[in-house]
Amino acid sequence: MVEQFKKHMNNSEDHEYLYMRIASHAAPTLMDMKPSSLISLSNNSRKVMNIWEENKDRIADRLNLHYFELLKSDKHVSILFYRKDKILQTIEKPESRHFLKSMGHPAGTNLEDLLQSFKQRFQKEFPHEIGILLGYPLEDVKDFIRHKGSGSLLCGYWKVYHNPDQALQVFRKYDLAKEMVMKLIAGLKGEVRVAI
Repeated sequence: MVEQFKKHMNNSEDHEYLYMRIASHAAPTLMDMKPSSLISLSNNSRKVMNIWEENKDRIADRLNLHYFELLKSDKHVSILFYRKDKILQTIEKPESRHFLKSMGHPAGTNLEDLLQSFKQRFQKEFPHEIGILLGYPLEDVKDFIRHKGSGSLLCGYWKVYHNPDQALQVFRKYDLAKEMVMKLIAGLKGEVRVAI
């Protein structure tokens, strides 16, 4: 399935290629399984950066997702694609709010201020606390930072330090979401807008 999807994607026009690439990567967010997905784009033979600049609003609209460019240079862009309601639910949790504040981010639940804070942090280093926005379990995010990425029990969509069985179930759901999105796009050549 993946190879068939890649072939379909690689044979598509530039804007469709980028739409499919983002849709497949952000599938768990598209399918309403997580609040956001972080996607990095850099130029390849297709000049992906140019395609993104020319089509970003159209692509985000087709995906029915919001986006925020966290880091941008001539060669690279890191984009957070998100469902506003889901990401707000995440940052409104007292434990998330407290953790983000402890990491130097604004204490309130103003999403724009928080995203700007992450953007500033991205200029200096990768802010691993962004895992909270990506829907990773808080304790796993904390331990990833505490242990500098080492000593995890499992590695998949994130490094797991607690509840590996539960994390494996989530990883399988994310894999199924990707497979479903790839099948929908490759089979129907249409848009994926509906969250389950």
